[in-house]
Amino acid sequence: MKILYISSGPSKKEYKYIQSMVKDDDLNSSYGMPEASYKFHKLIREGLIENDCIIESLVGRSVSYKTHSGLIWKKHKSLENKILYRHLFFINLPIIKQLCICIEMFFSILFWLLKNRKEKKAIIIDGSYVTVLPVLNLVTLFSNTNKIAIICDVYNYMADVKDANVKTNLRNMIMNKIMKYQYRQIDGFVFLTKEMSKIPAFKDKPFVVVEGIVDKEISEKTKFDNYIMYAGALRSEYGVERLIKAFTSLENNDFELLLFGNGNYVSEIKKIASLNKKIKYMGKKSLEEVYEYEKNATLLVNPRFVKDEYTKYSFPSKNLEYMLSGTPLLTGSLPGMPEEYYDYVYLIEDDSVDSLKSALKNILKKPLQELKKNGRKAQKFISTCKNKYVQTKKIIELDKNISHMKNTKKNVHTIFNFNGINKYIPIILSGGFFLCTILLFIFGPYDWHINNANEVYSFLIASFVFLIFGYCLAIKFSKIYSVSKYYDINKILSVCIVIYILIYIPTVYIRTGKLYPDIITGIFNSGYAYSIAHSSNSTLIEYLRIIFSPFIVIVTPLCFLYFKNLSKVNKILGIICTLLTLFLGISCGISKQFADFVIQVFIFSSLLFFSNNFKSAKKKLFLVLFLILVSVSFILYYKTIMTNRISTDIDANNKINNSEIVLSEEQKNNHINDNNINNSSLEIIDNKKSLAVEENLNSEKIENTMKSYSTFGYANLRKNNFIIDLLPSKLKTATLYLISYITHGYKGLSFAMSKDFTSAYGLGFSEFARHNVSRLFGKDFEEKIYKRTYMSKIEENGWYTLDVWSSFFVYPASDIGFILTVVLMLFIGFAFGYSWKDTLITGNMYSAICSYNFIIMVFYLSANNQLFQTGESFVSSFIFFVIYIFQILNRRLSLK
Repeated sequence: MKILYISSGPSKKEYKYIQSMVKDDDLNSSYGMPEASYKFHKLIREGLIENDCIIESLVGRSVSYKTHSGLIWKKHKSLENKILYRHLFFINLPIIKQLCICIEMFFSILFWLLKNRKEKKAIIIDGSYVTVLPVLNLVTLFSNTNKIAIICDVYNYMADVKDANVKTNLRNMIMNKIMKYQYRQIDGFVFLTKEMSKIPAFKDKPFVVVEGIVDKEISEKTKFDNYIMYAGALRSEYGVERLIKAFTSLENNDFELLLFGNGNYVSEIKKIASLNKKIKYMGKKSLEEVYEYEKNATLLVNPRFVKDEYTKYSFPSKNLEYMLSGTPLLTGSLPGMPEEYYDYVYLIEDDSVDSLKSALKNILKKPLQELKKNGRKAQKFISTCKNKYVQTKKIIELDKNISHMKNTKKNVHTIFNFNGINKYIPIILSGGFFLCTILLFIFGPYDWHINNANEVYSFLIASFVFLIFGYCLAIKFSKIYSVSKYYDINKILSVCIVIYILIYIPTVYIRTGKLYPDIITGIFNSGYAYSIAHSSNSTLIEYLRIIFSPFIVIVTPLCFLYFKNLSKVNKILGIICTLLTLFLGISCGISKQFADFVIQVFIFSSLLFFSNNFKSAKKKLFLVLFLILVSVSFILYYKTIMTNRISTDIDANNKINNSEIVLSEEQKNNHINDNNINNSSLEIIDNKKSLAVEENLNSEKIENTMKSYSTFGYANLRKNNFIIDLLPSKLKTATLYLISYITHGYKGLSFAMSKDFTSAYGLGFSEFARHNVSRLFGKDFEEKIYKRTYMSKIEENGWYTLDVWSSFFVYPASDIGFILTVVLMLFIGFAFGYSWKDTLITGNMYSAICSYNFIIMVFYLSANNQLFQTGESFVSSFIFFVIYIFQILNRRLSLK
């Protein structure tokens, strides 16, 4: 198995170099990686190697500008004990250092995942590496790789022996919240004590306890020199003061007390040592030197208090080191120490000085042979049961356990089941709408004067039939393979919502000129709002939207399809984001977002209507009324914005004429007698009447202009059409315009089908793809390719694709011709049905997104190639289609 090990633990050579770079005036600084921590991570990596793992270690070195020399720390790699170390580059300045490491960690993890995508793998991270944890969680958002965190310190207790509940400053409160969320994204944990698993951030996650780790190699103890020893942090909080008091109170004491390390009690120790020659301060020494002293001592002591809260969440590494030396250990019964250790150590009854004194007195009276026997017993226990091979094997088993849980854990499912009409609702609604547009085009209120009617109508009916046939074929006969990967929808949706909200406000600003979606202006002055939105030239935000489009566009489908699996917060935020998208479209005077919203509501409501959750007649009636309300609201909104847009056009066209009228009135007013008051009063009355008449005339002019616009200069209104006759008079004009809006694309299709085919070589289906690929070959190349497309050829008929629609079909037909486009509809229908079936059966996130994309595609068949025209829709649709295809292939291959 391949493992990516992320920590600040460097190679042996690099560790020595880091130590050499410590500033002289900071030799006793506690910043950086202590030697014990370095050794702990080193032994874990070596133990994993012994368990047949291949280790690559990403190292962000523990260096500070305050404590270490050197501004630029170069990136370099080294191979040591079969472990590949990658030490990351950074500039040793505050904040900049963290940014450098985070950026390099991001890409290093990403490349490692891609490089080993087919390998069995896991990522292990030092849980105290709080700056990198969010990076790891972000990179692995869509990866199923197991993530295991080694928790040596709970963040609340890091570098502090006080209880966590006293840390109430704002910084710690914020960090605690952030870290709690980050830890919840980790799959499993390695703890020093079992008590750690009860902390809310780690609760209900798989874990193993590895309280420490040692080398296998041991040497037999041969000496019992007359001294008692303590090595570690010399702090009164750790019981050092209690140890000194207990030792000095011993009568007839022939032993010395040796104290190693540094801390806040060192100055006091030096004073005491100057007065008592039996107490010696040995200073800070290397692990090797300390270990030699430990092997020759009579007794090793860990005087740490048992009562302190933090002892539940820590296991002193010194205890393992002490026991490995073969020298007997005296310690308190620490809450974090497993009971299995009690048979191999001497215990202090409580935290009092007298209790420690009594324990020292009793042990020092024992025969050396007994002390040697007990020391040897503890040494054998540690070397056999706590060596690096045995302890890291627990981590391997944890990884297997996590994988098993993921494989057996049911994926989240949509709120709908694969049964009955649920199988066909997407095609009934989207395909039904497609059929309606065909029928409205042929039999509706407009006569489009199609010269090649038989060819066009046959093509449209064939495309519809192939689409439906492909969909039903997938539903009936396709085999859905189980999804081996489990996706946390809540986690994914949370990240997507954050990205959506962060980019929403700048989007609103560049498109409307305001920091909020002004829906009032968008509705009642849509012509102005529309012109502002289309005059925006802020490419930076639009490019950012393209880059983050895979996160932005999936908020709504994930929210709707996985609603019952979402947390309460995600449900609320998901609905808010959907509404914000609608408000943005309205504030720009655009109908597309409202149309998309109506589509979403119809699909979701139809699925609910036939689901088991909506059995009662009242609920079904409510849904029907709600759909009617949404539909009428859209028609009224559509009428309002189109009336506003056309009014804006009329005002612009009449501006010159109005100016001339004003001038002529001014000339007439020069001849009016100022004293003719009665005439003025009559004029006011006449003006009011004329305004009313003018308002009616304007309203009639708008109606007539709207009807004129709806023909695009190519159609005529049929008389006595039954569709229009059934509608209220106030909705007739708007409905006419709407029918024209959803069907006029087939007129462009008619023009295209009368032209000769010349392939655009795969660049005709998307304007975005054609434009960006052409950048590699120059503007002339793009023009040559565009001239080969049907969109270019129908311009000679006065039909300009960017101003009007030409249906979806002219885009793929520009590459493969119309006959193969009909065959393409069979594949689109099959992929549509397959992805929807996969969504209902497995709850697979990628199939859900793809099936949602197919719904949008089919709804817009009469208009354009909705998924592949703009940068946002192209990038997001392409990425998810590709991921889903690879996922299907991997599922099939995994079964062979």
